[in-house]
Amino acid sequence: MKTFLFLLAFTGVAAADRNNEASMGSMVRALHSDSANALTSDSLLGGGFAYARRLPVEVHGVELWGTATMLGGSFDGEMFQTITTHVDTIGWAVGARARYRIWRFVLANARVDAGAQHVSLDLHDMDDHSASDSGWGATTTAALGVEAAPLSLKRFALGFRAELGYVATSSIDMNAHGSGAGNDTIELDRMAASLGSLDLGGRYFSFTIVGSF
Repeated sequence: MKTFLFLLAFTGVAAADRNNEASMGSMVRALHSDSANALTSDSLLGGGFAYARRLPVEVHGVELWGTATMLGGSFDGEMFQTITTHVDTIGWAVGARARYRIWRFVLANARVDAGAQHVSLDLHDMDDHSASDSGWGATTTAALGVEAAPLSLKRFALGFRAELGYVATSSIDMNAHGSGAGNDTIELDRMAASLGSLDLGGRYFSFTIVGSF
């Protein structure tokens, strides 16, 4: 206990000689578009990795960091009570994060980034027919968060970050392509036409473990 209290006290006086940050964690994104809700009633679950580099800019105690992020996620669902759906996503983004120390080892932060994501959609019916499609789309993220680093030394710090934000995504046109060979056909009569445009944007919450060095 004494050691932990010492670390907390030391955090307030130790020089922050750390310019790099690596983080990893999990996230949940609520899907509210009609196109996503047609495929599932669940949220998109996933996780990711991020690297950040402190930039030589500080205004009134606000630090600016450049960020690079890789995120992945998936969900399962059902259509017409006869067709199961599965979606996988993977994306990359770059942006910036502003950080401000509120008290000792507690910081507030705001982040914006932009990037691209690849989305894969798979459909399966009760007779084991299948169809799939995939495509690329743009993403934009804005978020606010709070972080704490109870273990904070001159050269290294370890903590966690909670973040709440919104991901806006461009719509991706999807069409069902049967996986059968030769003359095989997929007998999903109600899905014979285009599946329309899939929008996976929505509010999200993430929790990450953060190490700076």
